[in-house]
Amino acid sequence: MTVIKDGTGQGFLAGVAKNNRLFVDAVTIPEIAFHSLEEGTAFQLEGEALITAATETTVLIIINDESEKLISIERFLVSIQGESGKITTIKAYIGNATVSGGTTKSLVNLNTTSVQTLSVTARENVAPASIGGTDSRIQENYMELTETIEFLYIGAIILGRLGSFRVTCTGAAGAAGTKNCDASFLLFNVDPAEH
Repeated sequence: MTVIKDGTGQGFLAGVAKNNRLFVDAVTIPEIAFHSLEEGTAFQLEGEALITAATETTVLIIINDESEKLISIERFLVSIQGESGKITTIKAYIGNATVSGGTTKSLVNLNTTSVQTLSVTARENVAPASIGGTDSRIQENYMELTETIEFLYIGAIILGRLGSFRVTCTGAAGAAGTKNCDASFLLFNVDPAEH
C-alpha cells in the first residue's frame, strides 16, 4: 500500500490501494433522513377510505401547491382489510389530477423542531366523481388478505407545481360490506436550485 501525505502539514496520512484508489470512510444516511435532520423538510401524510366492491376510491391524494418547490415521494404504504378469496386492487397515479371532494388532511413534519411547511392540497376518501384533470397509472397490485405493502420509489416520484400523486383501492367483487384501506406517503421537498 502506498501512502499519501497531508499537503497541509498537519501530518495526516491517506492509504492508496494497488489499483490507485484512495481509502476513505463515509457515513451514509437515507435521503429522507437527511431532509428531516438537516433541513427539517421531511413529511408524512396518512389517509384512509371505506371501500366497497367494484368501486375505485381514492384513498389519499396530494397536489403540490408550491410555486417554486418540488415534492419528492420517497415511499408509500397501503394497508387493506382483506377477505379470504376476495382480491382488492391497489393503484397509484401521477399527473395533474384535481380534487373537489373527500376529507382534508394535513402534512406532519417528521422533525418536531422544524418550522418548515409545504403548501399542498391533501384529501382522503375521495369518490371517483370528485377526481378531475389527468393522471397516469404507475403501479397496480392485488391484495387478498389483511396486509400492508410498502412501495419504494426512493425519491423518483417528483411533483412540480400542481403535480399530483394518488393511491386508489377497488373493493373485491362479492366482498361483504365495506372494508378499510389505509395509505401513507413519506415525502420531502426539493429545492430545484440544488438539483
